[in-house]
Amino acid sequence: ILEAAAYKAIQKEFDCYKKLDSARSDEVIDKRIDGYEEAVKIADEAIKLYESFHFLYVTIINELKLFDGNGNLRDRKEAEENIEAGLSLVEELGHTKITKVVNKVRRTMPGLLNYFDVAKTVVGNLSNLPINQEALQALCLAWQWKKGLIKSKKTKGRKYCGMNERDYLEIALAYLQEDYDVVKEQVYQELDQIVQSSALVECINSIIRPYLNGSKNHITQETLNLIMFYHNHRRYKDGKRKGRTPMEILTGKKQKKDWIELLFDVVEEKDPYFFASTQ
Repeated sequence: ILEAAAYKAIQKEFDCYKKLDSARSDEVIDKRIDGYEEAVKIADEAIKLYESFHFLYVTIINELKLFDGNGNLRDRKEAEENIEAGLSLVEELGHTKITKVVNKVRRTMPGLLNYFDVAKTVVGNLSNLPINQEALQALCLAWQWKKGLIKSKKTKGRKYCGMNERDYLEIALAYLQEDYDVVKEQVYQELDQIVQSSALVECINSIIRPYLNGSKNHITQETLNLIMFYHNHRRYKDGKRKGRTPMEILTGKKQKKDWIELLFDVVEEKDPYFFASTQ
């Protein structure tokens, strides 16, 4: 939105500039100069807003990364504080729609970085294995770049992430030699247990979006909540996560009941007489 607004303002500035040559009377010339100067001001403000938001957005997204540049696990509290600082700066941009988004992000903050706690356990277990620590750090960074590659939607981004993954895999290979394949598979398999909340949201959106598009404006918030509840608590039927639920993977806690039983529990908690009234 901000990028499009900036381009639109730049085009407006260009159009006003072109009109200057066709002005003949002093009155028209003065009017068009004023219009051009106003267009320049608006364009500059739009560009500044977009660039400021883009910088802060990238900064906040980087705080979701588990590993720092050396392959060490980052501190959850520090990441949360940095995200909050970034959100506060975004608010200061004074854009109404963006401020609403900031408020939504803040509401998710308590559980947004739960995967850091899961990662702490996973990385702790890996660190206790007889693996060269420099090799382990390189593999952690390679895995992180692989995740970035999977999420990247643009070819340029995918190439960049793929190149970085290969670079760190080469570093790990230099340390591990003949043990490389076995260790890499083990480390990647363990790290794959970590599900970032951002990935979970993307997965939810991929399931909900076709339904939203098909139903246009007829979907209610209650229906949306039901879809999200189902997705978060249903068990995977195949793949590496077969038999587990997204919430189990995200929180590390065992889900003892099926999603429908959990839904009934929620309904009964909110309205103890609901099921009695339906009989």
